Amino acid sequence: MHRFFCLLLLGLLSVPFIAAQGDFVIRDYRVDLALQQNGEFHVTERLTVDFLVPRHGIKRDIPLKYDVSPDVSGSSIDRWFSHELFLRQLRVEGHPFEKQFIGTGVQLKIGDPDRFVSGRQEYAISYTVQNGILFGKKADELYWNLIGDQWEVPIDEAGFRITLPHNMRPEDCN
Repeated sequence: MHRFFCLLLLGLLSVPFIAAQGDFVIRDYRVDLALQQNGEFHVTERLTVDFLVPRHGIKRDIPLKYDVSPDVSGSSIDRWFSHELFLRQLRVEGHPFEKQFIGTGVQLKIGDPDRFVSGRQEYAISYTVQNGILFGKKADELYWNLIGDQWEVPIDEAGFRITLPHNMRPEDCN
């Protein structure tokens, strides 16, 4: 069995922390990623958002396709096609939401179209990702952009936690 190689591209560096002033600011963005034994992983995103002007809510874009080298994935098909991910068990606690597929991902419109919110709001988005682990020739790889690169508002603080399956030790990750 391949030694499991954990690589996580931290989207934290690619996020525009100093962005053009918008209608809201993300005060805190926390991501919990729990890797499952079957290779899927469960993601919970918790956002604390401060609305500077009344809005209906937020939009969250989740990428579902990305380019990967066949040398990394171990699949020659990745030479010609983007690697595709699948989401299931998508939920947003305490807020209505709509899901629509756009481009190479899915967009969540979170909030009530008939109601404005202002001030501090909490959002919890959870979903399970299938096909997110690349089973390569030399090692297996977890690649996940934690908070995406579609935010056009400032993010004051961000953090993450990764939980491994019970039979995997942190020292098994390189």
